[in-house]
Amino acid sequence: MTFKKILSYSFGPIGGSLMSFFTLLLITRFFSPDDIGKLTMLQATSSFIIMLMSLSMHQAFVREYVESTDKSALLKTAGLPSFFLFLASILPIVFFSQEISFFLFAESHSGFTNLLLIAVGSGLIIHFLMYLLRMEERGIAYSLTRLLPKTGLFLIVSCVIYFQFTNTKWLLQSYTFGVLISAVLFLFLSRKSILLAVKSRFDSNLFKTLTAYSLPLLISDIAYWALLTSDRFFLRWLADFSELGFYGIAVSFTGIGFVLTSIFSNLWHPTVYKWVKENEQTESFLSVMNQILLIVALLWSLAGLSLHWFLKLLPETYAYTESLIMLSLSVPLFYLISETTVIGTYIVKKSKYTMWASVAAFSLNAILNWLTIPSFGAKGAALASAIAFFIFLIIRTESSVRVWHLFKRSSLYVLSTLYLSAGIAISFYDVNYWINASIWIGLAVLALILKRDEARLVFQTIKEKLL
Repeated sequence: MTFKKILSYSFGPIGGSLMSFFTLLLITRFFSPDDIGKLTMLQATSSFIIMLMSLSMHQAFVREYVESTDKSALLKTAGLPSFFLFLASILPIVFFSQEISFFLFAESHSGFTNLLLIAVGSGLIIHFLMYLLRMEERGIAYSLTRLLPKTGLFLIVSCVIYFQFTNTKWLLQSYTFGVLISAVLFLFLSRKSILLAVKSRFDSNLFKTLTAYSLPLLISDIAYWALLTSDRFFLRWLADFSELGFYGIAVSFTGIGFVLTSIFSNLWHPTVYKWVKENEQTESFLSVMNQILLIVALLWSLAGLSLHWFLKLLPETYAYTESLIMLSLSVPLFYLISETTVIGTYIVKKSKYTMWASVAAFSLNAILNWLTIPSFGAKGAALASAIAFFIFLIIRTESSVRVWHLFKRSSLYVLSTLYLSAGIAISFYDVNYWINASIWIGLAVLALILKRDEARLVFQTIKEKLL
């Protein structure tokens, strides 16, 4: 992974995250928690439908891409089933549009359902072409698709606010139009590959190979979606849209964690499959695992130290979100760590273990949501997700050890447990700034001690790249 390659993949997601942050600040000042709660439902529902219609073919596409001799046929064979599934869904969704709208948004408004349909269609395009750009190693093009749509969404929301269209309909329309812009950009940047795929043949034998790999992962993806997103639906049914809105804001604040995960995955997965093909030594994989654990720990502490000052940018109405953010942040960070520790199951093609990790963690998450949300609202949902993703990390790690290679993980579990405990304590107990700072600084020092060899390596690499 060269610094130039990392930069090409990073500037777009990081810039897009900053634009999302500015958009978030605008939304919280001019829209109510109820409005934001309904936007959260649109995002959660569209992500579920996109995941279901993808059939997890994107994962099979990534797995076969390096070894494929006909990449155009691979793209067509992987993407065409999802295209037909979407076309088949249009009539039923339109026919039951008012019922769907009431179920999701507590309003019988067919226009809301139409926005959902546009978001799903656009999201499917993005879903596949994002992996195409990644595997083609077109880092700059990939980054532009992450930066420009978020900038466009910021401008759209700004215009909506300027003309005082500050209601649910305009907020949902702004989001959907932003997704549509992103899809158009992906189509434009991938136009040559798409034309070649259209002209290529649909390979039925390849389709069988792809589905044999992807269908077990579809069950895993459904469980993972439920693990990641079902808390929104529990809040919708067991609390109200205001609690859902507060939770949505907290999750949006932790979006930088998902950005880091996305950047890392874009670099890590292709590298892993290349290393496998080149018979790279196991120590290379383990070195990355330990360095990522250290970096995540330090970033976690940095977030804990700086959160108080960032939240001063929000209106007083949203002060409650401070108690949610550190727990919500554990979700993307635990997932990022697990992306390194689980890699053994991908190397030996044992995708069923990923499925069971998602199923087990979701089951726990659902039980905890049911038990905690009636008493604690959004705070209960954040607690449930944090604990569930901690278990998710453990299961993925132990599965990798079982099928691939035995590696030391005591420091992994010690640091993960302590950071999770700190997040719970700070979320449920009122501590002053200095106690909060002491906790996060102490954890950072402990991480540097436990991973001192990796710390020297990371700092040496940074020094070499910057000087």
